[in-house]
Amino acid sequence: MLTGPIPYRSCRTAETVSFERGRYARQAAGEYAGKFLYLPVDSMMRFVTLATLLAISWVAMTFTHEVGHIIGGWLGGATLIRYDIAPWSLPFSLHNPDPIPVLTLWAGPILGVVFPVGLAALIRRPAAWFVADFCILANGTYLAAAWISGDQFLDTPRMLDAGVPRVAIALYCVLTIGGGYLRFRADCAAILQSPSSNDPKTNSAE
Repeated sequence: MLTGPIPYRSCRTAETVSFERGRYARQAAGEYAGKFLYLPVDSMMRFVTLATLLAISWVAMTFTHEVGHIIGGWLGGATLIRYDIAPWSLPFSLHNPDPIPVLTLWAGPILGVVFPVGLAALIRRPAAWFVADFCILANGTYLAAAWISGDQFLDTPRMLDAGVPRVAIALYCVLTIGGGYLRFRADCAAILQSPSSNDPKTNSAE
């Protein structure tokens, strides 16, 4: 005769255990993904703002850079025979004849920085400086990438063929990439950073 408690024997089958484990795994995965899919409204707006400014910056950079080439060619007495400044394609301008190709070629990266920076200095708004800093970084990066690629249709190989010293191109790239990167990185951080992180009251409470 049994005097102790009757031991409990689970009635769950292997299939039931497997189903429950799968359900818990799906719940955990859903909670983990939800942290990224369901962002707060302010976080979503910061990403939207960043994406919008990047698109505007790309248009501004390609436009001012190519217009700089066109102005440089005009100042040097070159004849513009064909051009395309559409931002969704790779803008270009062709001059023939071009008496001073060095002026035409340098005008693109120089005016491509001067125009946005000058406009940002007049407007004095963070968004304007975001665009200007992007143009600084992008112009230097473009010349450096064109130098590495060696594509004869890009600016840097054409500048070298026209007699531009390598040290001048290297100095331009170092200044624009170095300074542009630091400034543009700060611009991006200012947009993506939560306003509460700069609030002394919030930080002291933590």
